[in-house]
Amino acid sequence: MAALEHLDLSRNNLSGKIPSSTLPPDLGRYSMLEVFQVASNYRLIGQLPQHLGDNGKLIRVVASDNNLSGQLPKSLGNCNNLIFLNVQNNRFSRNIPSGLWTLLNMGSLLLSNNSFIGELLERLSRNLSQLEISHNRIYRKREQVLDLTWELTSFQRLNFTESDILSRLIDNNVIGSGGSRKVYRVAINPSGEIVAVKKTWNKKKVEQKLEKEFLAEVKILSSIRHSNIVKLLCCISSTNNSKLLVYEYLENRSLDLWLHRKSSRASTISGSVQHVVLDWPKRFQIAVGAARGLSYTHDDCSPPIVHRDVKSSNILL
Repeated sequence: MAALEHLDLSRNNLSGKIPSSTLPPDLGRYSMLEVFQVASNYRLIGQLPQHLGDNGKLIRVVASDNNLSGQLPKSLGNCNNLIFLNVQNNRFSRNIPSGLWTLLNMGSLLLSNNSFIGELLERLSRNLSQLEISHNRIYRKREQVLDLTWELTSFQRLNFTESDILSRLIDNNVIGSGGSRKVYRVAINPSGEIVAVKKTWNKKKVEQKLEKEFLAEVKILSSIRHSNIVKLLCCISSTNNSKLLVYEYLENRSLDLWLHRKSSRASTISGSVQHVVLDWPKRFQIAVGAARGLSYTHDDCSPPIVHRDVKSSNILL
């Protein structure tokens, strides 16, 4: 049998303990396990297998809304690929494995409504976007208190939540960066639907400038409905001054990429995208589309919108 990569037993009315034989110490065919989910089995008791993270390949662990107890497996603190851990609404206790706070790719750490004890470490993963530790016995120094409560404001009908976005903001998904911004390519569901996420964060010298630019971008793009202008789907903001804009994703990327044939970047674009040929009819079609978008913002918006940075890298195909 091929090695198991994805184990999802959520919402199955399971009861009793998770047998240690589910994940034997030698791991065997579980040596490639990346996803472990047992959420919403309210009669599930006992502990998570202490060797759950021994293979070091786990990406996602969801064991929320059960009746589990004991200590979290220390082995999870060694899973450098782990980006999402949700054990909310259980009876876990004792100290949280120290390695969890600083895992390089950890994006969401959801531990609320348990009986954990100890202190919140001062050094946290720089990718941590979502932290829930309420209703535990964790004490925090005043200067360490972090408010990572996120608020989502939608401008289109959505089929994802803020958790779907936040848990995937990792370095492997970055497709562009500069200054105080990063742009991520994020798969939001198992069917492979993609969105583009622009993340900004404030630095003291540019805080007011970034805040002004962010609010202006949201105000303008949320009101635009035009086939030649990329759709702003929602914005997600936090009181810790991290802000996210979620756009529709255009797989062909920018016109600049194809005009200048940047092969090293083009080669990373998957599938049929690599077969794009910019012949003259195609270039004319792109030019007309860009002109229609600009005409709409200049003549049909009230008040008119001036882009101020029209260039090939800002024209998406």
